[in-house]
Amino acid sequence: MNDIDKIISRNLLWQAKHICAALAVPQNREQIQQWAAYLNSVSKKFKENGLIFEIHPLFPSLVLNKNNITPLDALLRQIDSDILLQPDFFHIFMAKTDPVDFIEKYHGRIFEAHFKDCRILEGGLDMIPSYSFDVLKYFRLTPLGQGVIPWKKIIEACVKYGFEYCWAEQEEWEKDAFECIKESFDFLTACGLEV
Repeated sequence: MNDIDKIISRNLLWQAKHICAALAVPQNREQIQQWAAYLNSVSKKFKENGLIFEIHPLFPSLVLNKNNITPLDALLRQIDSDILLQPDFFHIFMAKTDPVDFIEKYHGRIFEAHFKDCRILEGGLDMIPSYSFDVLKYFRLTPLGQGVIPWKKIIEACVKYGFEYCWAEQEEWEKDAFECIKESFDFLTACGLEV
């Protein structure tokens, strides 16, 4: 986000249409307002160059606050409606948000999604108290279909609402990374998704 012109020129060079930024939306209302103004200015610059801006909310963005809203909801009330969401179902699930409810709530703003699965190592399904991103400590990322994420329901909802793409994602491996890719690929094709 520090060099928007470079990001634009690079993405135009390889003929990209969508540009995504992962972010953990702050809890503070003033910071959310500052972020909204900045994200709107970035989106405007992207649109002027024929590009679509997406945000990938990390799990702290999805945790309910004392007013029973999430930082993501607070941000979405203030940003351009053309800014899309690129959900990562690992982050959604770890924030104790129902993935299908998330899809139904935001489906008009979602074009593509990250599919990432995990097993629990210790401490249960709770990243919230520590806000820890140390997935290696609490969770083991796995090929799709080998963990705890409820893919059948998620895939049905993604198909129902016409998502164009899903990205099978796995940032750490217990075996050969290419074997993991094949297992995720095989799982997705067995679920009826086109590749």
